[in-house]
Amino acid sequence: ILRDRETSLDAPGARLEQSALFLPTGSGHLDVAATVRHVSGHTTSQTVVKAAAGDNAIARFLGNIVILPHAAGSDASLRDDALVLSPHAHIDSVPALEIACNDVKAYHGATIGAIDDEQIFYLRSRGLDENEARRTIALGFFEPTVDAFPTAALRDALTQRIVETLR
Repeated sequence: ILRDRETSLDAPGARLEQSALFLPTGSGHLDVAATVRHVSGHTTSQTVVKAAAGDNAIARFLGNIVILPHAAGSDASLRDDALVLSPHAHIDSVPALEIACNDVKAYHGATIGAIDDEQIFYLRSRGLDENEARRTIALGFFEPTVDAFPTAALRDALTQRIVETLR
């Protein structure tokens, strides 16, 4: 989990790929902040965040890409997708760009949505109960991020943790 994390790309050509996921439940409140600072030129960063909140939980992601004046040729992206699992849960996403150089590529985006009733209906028509259907959809939501982790053992542990949290 990225939590109040700042990464600095100081060397020309430095590259960062990071993925994060978080899933507060109950009455939990989780604030996650991540900043990527492009200090040198021709640096590349890609940040992908998946968040979901269930029950009465609150989740907030603050993501920031900073491209400094001497970082020409840098390429940065920040993507945050969030899934609200309960009508009482709340998610905020605040992606931001601070660019002090002209010759760069920078992108940020965020989506927040709830589980679609038609998806639930479809899975229930295939024999799953409502909780199993919601769990299946949430696992599918997290799957691309889990798949980005480097080892099968870590991917399996993350998947198991998600399943346990969604029970």
